[in-house]
Amino acid sequence: MRRWFLVMATTAATVAVVVAAVAWLGGGARTGRVRIDGDADVRVTADRTVTPAALTPGQVFHYRFTVTNGGRSPVRQVAVRSEKAATGRSGAGLAVRSVSDPACAGRDRVDCLFPRLEPGETRTVRVEGRSAAAPRPGDRLVIHTFPGFLAPTADGEVAYEVIGEEAVTTGVFVARPGASR
Repeated sequence: MRRWFLVMATTAATVAVVVAAVAWLGGGARTGRVRIDGDADVRVTADRTVTPAALTPGQVFHYRFTVTNGGRSPVRQVAVRSEKAATGRSGAGLAVRSVSDPACAGRDRVDCLFPRLEPGETRTVRVEGRSAAAPRPGDRLVIHTFPGFLAPTADGEVAYEVIGEEAVTTGVFVARPGASR
């Protein structure tokens, strides 16, 4: 029984990697999707690139992500997190300047808590951020956005439990105009 579980877990992980790779190579928006129960289907999509896609150090950029309940039942307490992966010298945080949805807040990442999403309901969140001041040309800005729930732990803490695949937004740093190499 234990071997079967291990094989199934390994197979599921392989399928998840293949699905993520196909999403990465595909065009358009990046999508993360999770089926919460038989009647609920939460999807997260995000812009493929920030605007502008070619960033200079300290520049303001924009991107958006969308959360959709594609199921037939309402979904309660859906959390969505959008955070930057540290790459190169592009810095550790997202430096959020503003978010468009009142259910969201941000400083070094964006956290949203949607109390209820009706069947077919979509929420689009527009984010304005500022890039780090010290990246080098060629460094990438990579932002991961994923759905989840807030879940209590045995020790009284609250954990963010990821329930689906991430949607990825990227940008690339370029030299400032007039900067010497």
